[in-house]
Amino acid sequence: GLSTVEGMQLTASQCQTFFSCAPKDLIFTFQNCLFADGGKAFYDVQVSLKDSGLSIFRYSQRCPVEFDHLRKILQLRCLSGVVVDHVDFDEEQSRILVESPLKLLYLHNCSFEDGGEALATALKAGRGPDELALCGSAFSFKTKENWARFFSSLATALMKELRIELARLFSNDRSDLVDTFARALEQNRCLEVISVTIHSSCDKLFERLFQAVTTHPSLRTLDIYFTDRGYYIADEKKKSRTRSLAETMKHNKTLEFVRFSDDLYDKGLWDKDVAPFLERNLYRRRLAP
Repeated sequence: GLSTVEGMQLTASQCQTFFSCAPKDLIFTFQNCLFADGGKAFYDVQVSLKDSGLSIFRYSQRCPVEFDHLRKILQLRCLSGVVVDHVDFDEEQSRILVESPLKLLYLHNCSFEDGGEALATALKAGRGPDELALCGSAFSFKTKENWARFFSSLATALMKELRIELARLFSNDRSDLVDTFARALEQNRCLEVISVTIHSSCDKLFERLFQAVTTHPSLRTLDIYFTDRGYYIADEKKKSRTRSLAETMKHNKTLEFVRFSDDLYDKGLWDKDVAPFLERNLYRRRLAP
């Protein structure tokens, strides 16, 4: 379930009331709230209740938590995920965030003083969350070199799901970054879900993304979303992209779901050359002993 708390000064007694009555696995969202003692009361209540039902904690720049208390909150055993919105992380905060034992880390419109160095280092070493989302038009690793370092870390990352918004970064088909991203995916052996948001004119990203997952050993779902719905795509380009995907599917043995906008592929080619391979992979797994 989802519970939204808005515009409140959260004291210890209020936190006690919220969480003592909360069902298990509840997602709490705090909007424009102020935490008493910078979040100390919130943390103390979680510890006193032992099993408060808190599973995903969401906070933002408009709902600040003091760093010392945030570090303790991130270590709570009941917590499986954190959603962060519009927060600028300094180097120490970045390190604590990525080293926390979280299954889900969702970063929306965040920026990093270290350019994402702590996150890239953790992923490269096989640490970090099972599911990572980097979203929002204002999300930033600052420089092209920082992005390249992050993309390279995906090659050895052990996470299962990656959701990433690349529309602004790849708006001009930046070939070097596209290739770095694709090469890392070619080497990755653990991802099961890849979800990317891009601009529909990023032709090279389409081509390299399909090539990169051709022989991926674990990928089951590929989602491609667009920031510019309604953008005109010529019929021949739709056919070309569908053929590229069809060529990938001839060799891929794991993909079961590929989803993107209806107006960006050729349905006739999809039904003839793509759908049969998706069904083959889906039923192969279901019928496996």
